[in-house]
Amino acid sequence: MLGATFSRYSFFIIGFGGALALGVWALLKYTRYGLIIRAGAQDRRMVRNLGISIDRYYSLVFGAGAALAAVAGIVFTAGRGQVVPGIGFDIIIAAFVIVVLGGLGSFRGAVVGGLGVGVLQETIINADIQISLPWFRAAGSTQSIRDSSCSDSSRGWSSSC
Repeated sequence: MLGATFSRYSFFIIGFGGALALGVWALLKYTRYGLIIRAGAQDRRMVRNLGISIDRYYSLVFGAGAALAAVAGIVFTAGRGQVVPGIGFDIIIAAFVIVVLGGLGSFRGAVVGGLGVGVLQETIINADIQISLPWFRAAGSTQSIRDSSCSDSSRGWSSSC
């Protein structure tokens, strides 16, 4: 497709992520556990008055979120081939953008926001498009500017670089 190449890992991520998102959605939509979680998100005191220990369910939600994060880390590391400190720093900004775009309490919004950010990231940011921004070049080349000013003896500067 237009000279683009796709890896099997990319297709695996799309399929696995879609299946995982569909599974979480079905769990929250069609099970008693999901009903209690959704009710607790709407009115925690009412769920507690019904005799349900909502704190226990919130702890389970926290554990499920940690398990999903662990699965995501395993799948992400499998694509990189190595684990290094700071491996997720490039993902955390995109995750915050997805949460802001999708809405904090909206599962569908988070999925749509994630797909949108992923498509934009792969088509625009990672497509090796050369963008000419003067401030970006200047910020990236401060070392060469400093070195050239230190070695400029034609202006009569005493260089202490």
